[in-house]
Amino acid sequence: MQTSAKGWAKAVCREGAGEMRLEKLVLSVTAFAVSTVFAGDSLLNFDKTDPTATCILTAESPSPKYVLILFPGGDGRVAAHQTGGKILFGKRNNFLIRSRLLLADNEFATVSTDASNDEKRFSLLLDRIRQLYPHASVWLVSTSRGTLAAAQVAGKCRDRLDGVVFTASMKELRDIPLDAIKVPKLFVHHVSDACKSTPYDAARELAAKLNADFMTVSGGKTKGKPCQAFAYHGFNGLEEKVVDEIKNWIKARAQ
Repeated sequence: MQTSAKGWAKAVCREGAGEMRLEKLVLSVTAFAVSTVFAGDSLLNFDKTDPTATCILTAESPSPKYVLILFPGGDGRVAAHQTGGKILFGKRNNFLIRSRLLLADNEFATVSTDASNDEKRFSLLLDRIRQLYPHASVWLVSTSRGTLAAAQVAGKCRDRLDGVVFTASMKELRDIPLDAIKVPKLFVHHVSDACKSTPYDAARELAAKLNADFMTVSGGKTKGKPCQAFAYHGFNGLEEKVVDEIKNWIKARAQ
């Protein structure tokens, strides 16, 4: 079943470029430009025994209500580190990593980390986040190949997360027991995603099977190969609106 969350999205469906809908949710599209490094970025270590266990914490508020753990696609390696006083990291073009600048505000903080299915690693990361923000709810947001790792760790650590978001999800998700994830789930997919590994219909069918919320995105622009970050697969030109609706969904589901 695809349903809105407490009035999250109610609108009349109409044709035109730049549509995004949950059932009949329609949004206009606004292009934006962002810089690579954000003033609120800091390097966060979550395992004292391993100096490489680091991630990027992006926060505007010392007490966010929501912390979003971001799992990128591809090989999943953010590999955050500091050299010469500068924070360096990979996957900077990835939809979620480049959108951390939009996700972070006075209510939301983000943690950009390697997309790993290592339960111990993820548990240590959760411990560190809970230590920093004991009153915040924690959500796992993933994209493309990162959705596979997200599904695996969310199933194992399901009692420690408040919800999971799968964007441009892999068709192999159907082979993972997602019914083990009892927290709210949202699937976000571009209707024109031409990446063979992330077909729109497969995501929609899986969301319906799981009784999860599903957001259809359309419009924007595509550049490069179908599975790359600036194709429809990566919500190119729609980042701001997709981010806003993910945050609206989280706020509604957290109530």
